[in-house]
Amino acid sequence: MAQMVFLTFFLFFGSLLKCLTSLKLSMVGVQPKKIMIGQNAKLQCLFDMEGEEIYSLKWYKNGKEFYRYMPSQERKTTVFDVPGVIIDLQYSDNHQLHLRSVRLETAGIYRCEVVTEAPDFNTVSKQIEVDVISLPKGPKISGLEAAYSPGELVRANCTANESLPPASLIWYINKEPVTSESRYNRSASHYPLSSIQQPISYLQTFLRDNLTSSQLELVFTLKLSHFKEGKLKLKCTAFLGEIFMRSEEVSVEQMRPKPPAISSKESYESSVADYADINPYAGLFEVNNNNNNGNGGSGGSKTDRTHSGAVKSPLETGIFGSGVSNTAAPVDLVVNMIAVLLGSALRRLV
Repeated sequence: MAQMVFLTFFLFFGSLLKCLTSLKLSMVGVQPKKIMIGQNAKLQCLFDMEGEEIYSLKWYKNGKEFYRYMPSQERKTTVFDVPGVIIDLQYSDNHQLHLRSVRLETAGIYRCEVVTEAPDFNTVSKQIEVDVISLPKGPKISGLEAAYSPGELVRANCTANESLPPASLIWYINKEPVTSESRYNRSASHYPLSSIQQPISYLQTFLRDNLTSSQLELVFTLKLSHFKEGKLKLKCTAFLGEIFMRSEEVSVEQMRPKPPAISSKESYESSVADYADINPYAGLFEVNNNNNNGNGGSGGSKTDRTHSGAVKSPLETGIFGSGVSNTAAPVDLVVNMIAVLLGSALRRLV
């Protein structure tokens, strides 16, 4: 009786030991580890049968079978439709599966299951999580004016669209990073602008079709020291871990102060005075005209001025000086023109 119990105990534990050691599933993995939308990927299931025969190998995604390999069957390989899984059978076997054109739906929990032949049908399985990455569009800087003056408030947005996982964003002012802590999902309008002493960033995220768009708003008050040679440089960088990094940089000009405005009356009087000072023939006109009108040597000076010192316009003094009006006879006009020409010739000879 004791021998019978011992034999049964030995057979039981021997069978159990055989089950534990006959089939080994060494690794279940995916290559590459970071899969981007549109890429191809490879699922791996490495096992050691330890002399046993394989009965079946099956792959599951989120609990649904999509691949079956049974070497004892007439049809060894069977593929089932599961959203996001497209298998390239040409490059697949019982140790690896090639996935084509990965999509967002490809992400999920994948499990490899291996079963030995009868009578034991030993079963082992392992699973792995597969993540799919969508690289962001951008970053794009918006909301800036072409030029600013010191003391003005600057508001600029940096946007990275349709990313999975959400992209990280950071602002740079003249190559210096804005290190203030971002305030999540709040706009600058929620905070009093008088409290903004240092550059502050505000992060907002928007989810659509399982993709996240991120927007980082930068708010700061301009100082004269921000302008380097009359320009301010702003840069925004978007990144996803170590697999993606892209930047956009813009420059804005320092607004120059406008010159003081001159009234029309001051401009007019200044122009008439300048004309009288630089016209070399003004005195000649007046002498000739005064002589022609019989005024003798009592002709006026180069410019006629009122008692208050204001300069008269050419319409007030006449085209050719103070002694001739705009209604002068044609003969007088001809005489004056000849005098101008002769005067010019004499000056050149001298």
